[in-house]
Amino acid sequence: EASAAAAPTAGGAAAQLDGGSPAPSELPPRTFLEALAAARLSYAEAVDEIITLLLAGHETTANTLSWALHLLAAHPAEQAAARAELEAACPNGEPPNVDSLPKLTHLRGCVYEALRLFPTVPNVPRLCARDAIIGDVLVPAGTICFHAVAAGARDGSEFAEPDAFRPARHAHLPDGGSAAWLPFGAGPRKCIGYRLAELEAVTFLAALLRRFELLPPSAAAPLLGEHTDATLGPKLTGLHVRLKPRALVEGGLASRES
Repeated sequence: EASAAAAPTAGGAAAQLDGGSPAPSELPPRTFLEALAAARLSYAEAVDEIITLLLAGHETTANTLSWALHLLAAHPAEQAAARAELEAACPNGEPPNVDSLPKLTHLRGCVYEALRLFPTVPNVPRLCARDAIIGDVLVPAGTICFHAVAAGARDGSEFAEPDAFRPARHAHLPDGGSAAWLPFGAGPRKCIGYRLAELEAVTFLAALLRRFELLPPSAAAPLLGEHTDATLGPKLTGLHVRLKPRALVEGGLASRES
């Protein structure tokens, strides 16, 4: 109902979604809404796609960024490598853009390594469509099975030093995944917004690393803890890092904890 009330503000593309015919154009869609209109979805179908892409990616991306900040603060060498890569790809304080983002491979690896160590969705349910035998176990059709993403992500036979934070290991993995670890799923049910999530995470970290040095929390900070529901996130006490403005780093002034 709220979406329907807001429909007029979306302009001509929203009108096309509500049953109109898209205006002929040889140009590719410029926005996500125009792409939905070109696909000739109904208004209700378009709303479903937008909700899935944006709302389902809100908590998941926030959790991934929380873990990434925690890990970068605890590994200053990896943080320095990511910052040096950023300065080389985006000199003179330029923000990342469509040309420079693909060059931020180490920073992207930091995001994927955070996803490997702390997968946002640690277990993925699937419905068995037909009788199957896994090993020596019969799995009848209709059985709900769970793919343990978190277990595969720390499998020592697939990842050397599986508990270590090593962003470079993702340089050779397609889309940050392997047969043992699929942070966004796979196949026709793969996360529809995984490219958006990657873009958001890398852009956010690039902006933060340019302005701040990330430091571990003080001794008085709450202990690290995990909370698992549908997603894997920090406990309600949160994750604590200290942010030191980079203008103050060289001067040796006190940092500010956040």
